[in-house]
Amino acid sequence: MSRVVNDNCVGHIDVLRFHDRPALGQIAHATIGLSDAALLNGDRTFAARVELLMVGRDNEPEIGTVIGSAALMIANQKRMIYPGAIIVDALSLYIENTTTPHIYLTAPFLWNGPDNAIDKLRVRDYDVYWLLGIPATDKEYELLMAEGDDVLEDLYASASIDISDVRRRAL
Repeated sequence: MSRVVNDNCVGHIDVLRFHDRPALGQIAHATIGLSDAALLNGDRTFAARVELLMVGRDNEPEIGTVIGSAALMIANQKRMIYPGAIIVDALSLYIENTTTPHIYLTAPFLWNGPDNAIDKLRVRDYDVYWLLGIPATDKEYELLMAEGDDVLEDLYASASIDISDVRRRAL
């Protein structure tokens, strides 16, 4: 576990790392603490809270810093995030020569099998949901803005992208 702080944000976020998960040579990174922050839906507090997950390769441990910093930004701005949202330029701040500067957020499908589903977790008086971050190129960001998240997710599924590859080609 590591603690992420950011000079532009108040507070900290802890990030757990699970080596060789979901596969050998990969690290699953998960935030702890983002769900302490209420998210705003307009001027109303959204009833649910979130935590972030992202998969990186063993040789790119910066992914933990990326999602920790993104979580701090979300918490400080009380930004509403949900499946289909995108965090612009989150990867390019920390990873040189990335072709996927953005993080697209979706349901954590890697863990949706009958024996390992990540369901919501009831904490105090709110539900916590996990969002999986997928590296996204500029072209994919443009497609998301023009056509919506269903089209982008269909493209990802048909291409069988490696969600741990921050230097993959645009689809």
